[in-house]
Amino acid sequence: YICVPTPQSPESGEADISIIHEILSELPDDFQAVIKSTIPPGTVKSLETQYPKLRIAYSPEFLVERNSIQDYGRQDILVVGTKKGTFVLKPFLRKQKKLK
Repeated sequence: YICVPTPQSPESGEADISIIHEILSELPDDFQAVIKSTIPPGTVKSLETQYPKLRIAYSPEFLVERNSIQDYGRQDILVVGTKKGTFVLKPFLRKQKKLK
């Protein structure tokens, strides 16, 4: 998982995804990266174009700021979006093992 800050620009309101770019640029080919940071719609499609040798998916956060650490560890909902069907199974299988 890539779970890093994506602060909004005070001027434009856009998310700063520069840390995500730094991480993706250092990953080896065929790496499976699930972005867990807050990003605008369409970002994954853009990242897939920029990093075609990586398998990238997105899993939105369902966290309350004051309980973020506990919420992250006890997520009842797991949503993963990608066009790579077999890749998306891995996060679900990990979650399923934790629930047993």
